[in-house]
Amino acid sequence: MLTVSTCNEACTRSSIAGNCKVDADCGASGYCSPSPSVGCTLDVAGYFCHTPGDECVDDTDCGKDGTGPGVCSYDKGKAHWACSPLVACA
Repeated sequence: MLTVSTCNEACTRSSIAGNCKVDADCGASGYCSPSPSVGCTLDVAGYFCHTPGDECVDDTDCGKDGTGPGVCSYDKGKAHWACSPLVACA
């Protein structure tokens, strides 16, 4: 679960990276979602638009190809949402 300890959601969205703050920023066929950071934390990396060109919508779309569990997050290199391997941390 992602939580915000000292700030409400509107404040959080204005203070972290991303390409949207509200669904309206994403056009008629998109919507704004928090992307988890890929690594050992469950922090929000930023808010990014989901679009029809995304490789995944949520985590259940990841790992279906036999690569193991994954997380759906915004991939800045691909400029859309894609599955990343789930990182096991000690």
